[in-house]
Amino acid sequence: MVFGVCNFHRVQVPENPSLEALQRRLDYSFRDAGLLECAVTHPSYLQEHPAVKDSNQRLEFLGDAVLQLVLTEALFDLFPSDREGSLSQRRSALSKGKFLSDLAREIDLPVYLLIGTSEEQTGGRTRDSALEDAMEAVIGALYLDSDLLTARRVILGLIGSLSDRLAALQPEENPK
Repeated sequence: MVFGVCNFHRVQVPENPSLEALQRRLDYSFRDAGLLECAVTHPSYLQEHPAVKDSNQRLEFLGDAVLQLVLTEALFDLFPSDREGSLSQRRSALSKGKFLSDLAREIDLPVYLLIGTSEEQTGGRTRDSALEDAMEAVIGALYLDSDLLTARRVILGLIGSLSDRLAALQPEENPK
């Protein structure tokens, strides 16, 4: 168990049965459910729940790095003749906001977000930036709860065929 990432494992948090469904969507069962709980906790939630000390921001930071590494390795293997610039563009397309928020929607991540009332009322649950952050935080939590190989399996399993995903993004990314 990693200490200092989130205080959920130190605070009594009510059981969230929906997180079991999220774990099924991820095809991964967390050993430390507190990490997943933290990953779905938007910073706005803390204002109304003083016993909860941490949001998903630190996990988002870590998850972004893990995602970058996994995508870099996968694209490096998939496109052996591509140069750095082309690989970087492809990685960017698969790791930026719109793609990640769409991926979050595919696994119904908005349903599981713990979010403050004010943020909820202003559409925060469906905001691309909140979903991107939560998706990265889930990846960070997954990595801490397991290892890089498991994180890679889950991430690439969620994304599916990189070639198909990139082809679907191509018209949006390249107007020519």
